[in-house]
Amino acid sequence: ESACGYIILLMAIYWITEVVPLAVTALIPLILFPMTGIMTSKEVSKAYFTDTNWLFIGGLMIAVAIENSELHRRIALRVLLLFGTKPRRLMAGFMATTFFLSMWISNTATTAMMLPIVEAVFIQLKESEIRTHQIEASVNEKMERLVKGITLCVPYAASIGGTATLTGTAPNLVLAGQFQIIFPNATQDLSFGTWMAYSFPNAFVILLLSYAWLSWLFIGFGFAPASKRNAESVLRREYRTLGGMRWEEGTVLTVFILTAILWFFRKPGFMPGWGQLFNGNVSDGTVAMTMSFILFMLPRERPEFLCNSKDQGLMRPARPIVDWPTMERKFPWSVALLLAGGFALASGATKSGFSVWMGNQLRFLGGLQPWAICLVVSIVVCLFTECSSNTATTTLFVPILAQLAQVLEIHPLYLLVSPVLSASLAFMLPVATPPNAIAFAYGRLKVLDLVKAGWMLNIIGILVLTFFINTFGRSYFKLDTFPAWAALAPSALPT
Repeated sequence: ESACGYIILLMAIYWITEVVPLAVTALIPLILFPMTGIMTSKEVSKAYFTDTNWLFIGGLMIAVAIENSELHRRIALRVLLLFGTKPRRLMAGFMATTFFLSMWISNTATTAMMLPIVEAVFIQLKESEIRTHQIEASVNEKMERLVKGITLCVPYAASIGGTATLTGTAPNLVLAGQFQIIFPNATQDLSFGTWMAYSFPNAFVILLLSYAWLSWLFIGFGFAPASKRNAESVLRREYRTLGGMRWEEGTVLTVFILTAILWFFRKPGFMPGWGQLFNGNVSDGTVAMTMSFILFMLPRERPEFLCNSKDQGLMRPARPIVDWPTMERKFPWSVALLLAGGFALASGATKSGFSVWMGNQLRFLGGLQPWAICLVVSIVVCLFTECSSNTATTTLFVPILAQLAQVLEIHPLYLLVSPVLSASLAFMLPVATPPNAIAFAYGRLKVLDLVKAGWMLNIIGILVLTFFINTFGRSYFKLDTFPAWAALAPSALPT
């Protein structure tokens, strides 16, 4: 227990201070767990590549294909044109587009793709506005506020959208993976469909309330730029540069839609899923790896018997949708290692008994109502993640909270779902999450701008999460009962 506690503390310090890269810190269990006798080298190696990690890898491979084909850019520009270019419509368009894209590709990639579009729109918008109003100071100030508001709404919507699907952001997968490790006999499955059915409405409500707050804070009432047509012309020009939908984009879109359908209906919860055809042996990771494998086989160009002819009569194979050099260059291998290290850490904490010991130390919280414990923990995690990686934060908290639930005989998901979702509510500091840092790097924002906008979004997020877990979550996850599969073994009970 003490050795595992020391290793966890060491990794926590390294993750917070980043004295070495986060992914390198995630390799520590491979070194120290065998040396301290917590796990053998073979056991800790197996813990690094669980089924959930393959779901993450396969999902990111599909995301790389989407980015490589620029399908996400076409979707973004099309949705923005549908929403219109009035200030509130423009903000709603950017938030809705970013929210949707970040459900499927990384929050960082979504933000990096959307912010240049924001810049292009507002360079034209501001120039036209200044010409129209002859550089009135009041109009210029309102325009600056509008630019700040929409620059901020993009990373915020990306963070919120990532919570809506299991593969949207790493903390969701940390929970899914560690849940399997800590509760191997659990009859409750955190599948893609199960997660989305609960988290999507949750995230959508947070998005709507966040839009209302940011719209009031940065746009106010009565501000209508005279240059709406210029903004629309910029978006239309950007969209025209994409040309018609290419074979590559159509193929990736088809694979993407098919993957989402297979994920959702493998085990949707409200009806029998197709996974029963394979006696439950397939998982979301199986789907992710199958579809990502297919992307390496499908041709990038419209095939003519799958080959192109040269003048000399030689046959040249068509290029695939995605090739390995592209995958090597664009795949976030460091995040995959960080996630894998978290699974190894959870295995070590469970096997060594450290989680049991820590849960017993927190037994005094049993005097509080479960909803109050959930609220307090969610606030702590939300504040903690403002200054550290949300993946690392979730990795540290999930084993402790799972053990606390066992000690207090509360349904584990009651104390796990909301805190894990709150780990993605990092809105107040540039260092809190990569999307915030990317937005801050454009030079239009000050730290105070993030704090002024982010504090209310943190409150909104925590309140919505607490409301949902105590209403919809109670019936959906059956949180009023303590399941037999979560009970502590007699040897783990305190004497």
